[in-house]
Amino acid sequence: MIGLGSMTAASAADLALPTITAPVVAAARQPYFVRLGAVGSFFDTGLATNIAGARVPGSGGSIGSAVSVSVEAGMFLTPNIAVSVAGGWPPVLGLRGTGTFAPLGTLVKAQSGVVTLTAHYHFNDFGPIKPYIGAGIGYAIVFRDIALPATIAPTLDNNAGFVAQAGVDYALTDHIGLFVDFRKVWLQQNLYGFSVVPGVPVLLPVVARVRSDPILLSSGISYRF
Repeated sequence: MIGLGSMTAASAADLALPTITAPVVAAARQPYFVRLGAVGSFFDTGLATNIAGARVPGSGGSIGSAVSVSVEAGMFLTPNIAVSVAGGWPPVLGLRGTGTFAPLGTLVKAQSGVVTLTAHYHFNDFGPIKPYIGAGIGYAIVFRDIALPATIAPTLDNNAGFVAQAGVDYALTDHIGLFVDFRKVWLQQNLYGFSVVPGVPVLLPVVARVRSDPILLSSGISYRF
């Protein structure tokens, strides 16, 4: 015969509730991000000019640096790879003559900015510090040409160029962070207009090839969601 104590123990074991393990919940991805900051533009300028079809020897120019507001939006395709588009408020830039054109002062001004589309790889092995590198294309858009005495009726073309990128993100929280970003754009644009030459009674057509090759250095705050 089976004792009462044995039956009671067996019954208690049969009636014991199964152990339920809570499922592991994956962390939210937060693939999208926006950035807002300030951007400084610094130029490595070159200028080749033809007036009335003749090359002007020794012609040169320099574009002064500018500071503006930058904005960027993008998304992570994977935990490491992201794409983004960046732009900002276009500053007014002045092309000042050097070499042969030095006595003319500022040759032309334009309100212009560069929009960049880049893909970047983020290194996630350093805790809240996340460096990245990237590349893409930039497109210079001229919103307004400003005539000066040296160049009448100027027109500066829009154009595209290659972009190299590097930077660092620093996460303050799961959503908010700080960033520093460096971009180099290899950019050339055509400038058309007319020039007044002393002793010549008519306006002479001007065609110039302007190399600006801007470096865009920006920093600010980011939000990821």
